[in-house]
Amino acid sequence: MLTGPFAAYNRPEMPSERETYPVPTPSALVGTLESIYWNPGLTFRIRKIHVLNPIDIMGCRRNEVASPAPSRDLAKFFKDVARGMERKEMPCYDTAGPKKRQQRAAPMLVDVAYIVEADMVDNPLGGVRADPDRSLALYCKSVRKGAHMNPYLGTEDCPCEFSLARPEDFEGAYTHCPPMDLGWVFHSWDRTDPGRPRPRFFHCILDHGVIDVEHSEVAAL
Repeated sequence: MLTGPFAAYNRPEMPSERETYPVPTPSALVGTLESIYWNPGLTFRIRKIHVLNPIDIMGCRRNEVASPAPSRDLAKFFKDVARGMERKEMPCYDTAGPKKRQQRAAPMLVDVAYIVEADMVDNPLGGVRADPDRSLALYCKSVRKGAHMNPYLGTEDCPCEFSLARPEDFEGAYTHCPPMDLGWVFHSWDRTDPGRPRPRFFHCILDHGVIDVEHSEVAAL
């Protein structure tokens, strides 16, 4: 079970003025689960997503930079930091500059809660084999005691809390609502041709609060 005050699952077709999907993408959820427990020989296959809280999108703007800082500026910055550590005076240095800063729209989902049903499957790109039973036990231990990395919901600005779901947690805001068509949502990358990965989208239907990713229609562009 994943909960958090904010979430943002940005649409890939809108890289500048961002727009979030109303629900999580399977690819983002795989990253969240792998941050809780990671094994190079395994990955996750999302089967179902339970949307527990009402979908509420808040408009906001974020301060960003238009381009990365030049390497020469970073080199000067780190030299100044080294000198400041010796003198116990940390420098204040702007690697971006006022002309490179800009505000961009970044809508976010508010007060989110999801239950994710997923399978642990072999990772063909991992290069090693893992014991699924032992990995599942280690995953449950990580959920109870702490994550491999800090998990977040879509972007690093949206940290999340996680726990094992209980039977009473599956009742949500859309449990007794008719199906809702949320359109086409990003699913994952098709890496059949390693040189030209293609994005895959699935037809997202929120049926009584549940998105059945496993049996949804998937298409690659």
